[in-house]
Amino acid sequence: MITLDDTTTKLQLTTTAAEAVDVSVSFVDEKHEGVRVASGSQETAIVTATTTDILAAPAAGIRRVLKFLSVRNRGTTSDTVTLVKDVNGTDYHIVPMALAVGEGLIVTGDGEVRVLTTGGATKISQGTPSWGIIIKSADENRTNNTLAND
Repeated sequence: MITLDDTTTKLQLTTTAAEAVDVSVSFVDEKHEGVRVASGSQETAIVTATTTDILAAPAAGIRRVLKFLSVRNRGTTSDTVTLVKDVNGTDYHIVPMALAVGEGLIVTGDGEVRVLTTGGATKISQGTPSWGIIIKSADENRTNNTLAND
């Protein structure tokens, strides 16, 4: 789970190519853990190789919780994107991922990360089961169901 706990913490995306990248973020704001006070979304269109704010910091006394993040490379070449948590000006790189033309990156509220093909199929999946992180390609997922289902 990705949370923004104060007014100086925000979520950013770094792109390495001047390509069209669409970002959509859904979130909930809580006063205390589990006490929801609002929900919303923030959409961002990126067209330069830069670091861009994709989820603003919450108001004072509020904790902002990421529920879903979608990043789609709509450009004409591949682009490496990095999800960055900016805490009072210090950057923490969460997930770097190379996206081919048309591919997408999604992050769910429970921390699952997936790269989707242009057709929407899972290309790479990274979950956080109790015993550690799994990273597998779509081919490994089909041939190693025991690992995928543990």
